[in-house]
Amino acid sequence: MERDRCRLSDQQWAAYLREARQGKERSQLFHDMVRTDLLRCGPGATLLDIGCGRGIQTGRVLQESLATAADRFIGVEPDGEVAVSDCFCQVHRCTLEDAPLPAGSIDVAMAAFVLEHVAAPERFFSKLHEILGDGGVFWAMTIDKRHPFALCSSMAQRTGLKSPFLAWVRRGGPAEEMETYPTFYRSNTPRALTRYAAAFRQRRWMSFHFVGQYDPYLPPALRRCAHVVDRLAARLRLPGPTAVVRLQK
Repeated sequence: MERDRCRLSDQQWAAYLREARQGKERSQLFHDMVRTDLLRCGPGATLLDIGCGRGIQTGRVLQESLATAADRFIGVEPDGEVAVSDCFCQVHRCTLEDAPLPAGSIDVAMAAFVLEHVAAPERFFSKLHEILGDGGVFWAMTIDKRHPFALCSSMAQRTGLKSPFLAWVRRGGPAEEMETYPTFYRSNTPRALTRYAAAFRQRRWMSFHFVGQYDPYLPPALRRCAHVVDRLAARLRLPGPTAVVRLQK
């Protein structure tokens, strides 16, 4: 792949941000971003999905759509109890850091709600840089640590209330697919990303809001109040709960 083929212009990034602020569904937006870079790579592109088990935000339709745009689709899924889609040509049941992927073998890598679970960002981003080809791209959708959602999640985990709370919420049915993996948020701010991904020649960070971030964690009676808070935070241009990261080697 030519080094500058996938370099993202300021205009294209601004267009993505406009779509996010106009309310485009975040999983669809993420899918479209990844797919655009895959198509830029041309024939023979290899796509890597890190934490591939549940697809993009617990959905596999968009994941399988991306498979049609790649020549080879490789998955990494460390949770052996999570079944993976049959759209992958190869799946490694380990973390990215331990995956036997040759250096320079990946054109585009993606990770949907994985970065918040990375305990050792130095190792993660070092491995990512190693396996991407020259000009290769990494996309991540994650939680912005600067948003109160991350603080609430961290406090619930430290106090031991996270699992009991999610079990209580599940009784109502909306949160059956929630994972309870440990969260660290160590690379989940623009400043942290600059530190850990310094080896990449282009870094992009987008933070945006959407109404309903807390819905899976709240009883129905409280959701309307949470929606008001969501809209107010968006008007004030505060950091949103969702972050999208793009790195280019």
